[in-house]
Amino acid sequence: MYCFTISLPLDPPLISSIAPTNIVSPRTTTVNITCVYDGNPDPVVSWVRGSILLDDASDDVTITTTSTESTLTLSNIQPSDSGNYRCIINNTIGSGNVVSGNSTLIVQGNA
Repeated sequence: MYCFTISLPLDPPLISSIAPTNIVSPRTTTVNITCVYDGNPDPVVSWVRGSILLDDASDDVTITTTSTESTLTLSNIQPSDSGNYRCIINNTIGSGNVVSGNSTLIVQGNA
């Protein structure tokens, strides 16, 4: 009986880009922010605005994620959506392997 072991390289998560980094947009439009990353095992992705964790339970927030990128879509944006958005990724390789990228959104128009 033979026993084979396959070793795959394990990599901590790393964000290679987040785009766009600075967004100025009129209210009621749709904005997309894309975070491109790598890691093995595949990282878990979260999006936050300031210190608020975002999820796509809202009609105005959609998060689409693949094994190498995540896109945050904000629909019908309002001035209250202005702020600093971060893509946070982590995986099970060690502790503290959390990397974040930032994008700043400024929504023009009356509150």
